[in-house]
Amino acid sequence: MKAGVAYITICSAEKSSEPGQVAAIKRYRSRRIDQVFARSRKDDAGFRILSGKYGLLDPEAPIPYYDQLLTADSVGAMTMVVKDQLEADRMGKVIFYGVDPAKDNRWRAYYQVMQAACSAAKVALEIRYIDEEGMPGGG
Repeated sequence: MKAGVAYITICSAEKSSEPGQVAAIKRYRSRRIDQVFARSRKDDAGFRILSGKYGLLDPEAPIPYYDQLLTADSVGAMTMVVKDQLEADRMGKVIFYGVDPAKDNRWRAYYQVMQAACSAAKVALEIRYIDEEGMPGGG
């Protein structure tokens, strides 16, 4: 893995309903997540999924089924969680793959968390806009 570089995208509403604890990469059913994960592997970079409940998840982290969208009310608290996770993982750079929040407002809180957490942790942040399917989009 490239030292301290992680590709990050957010979780998805569609999830496996398999009971018990399931690896995050298998719990979330999203072409976008699968494509960013594959890109991280190809580029020898780390990969994390930004969850509205757990913050940054390793793809193999076991998680139960849940449904929790990150909201504006949670941005402050989640920013501190993500900042601590970035520092613990010794991240030097994050490449955040996401839908342009001007096109989908549900992404706005996730961008706010990543921008504030990276700034507080002194981690470089690069944003790459993609469409919901994970393909390069406008921007």
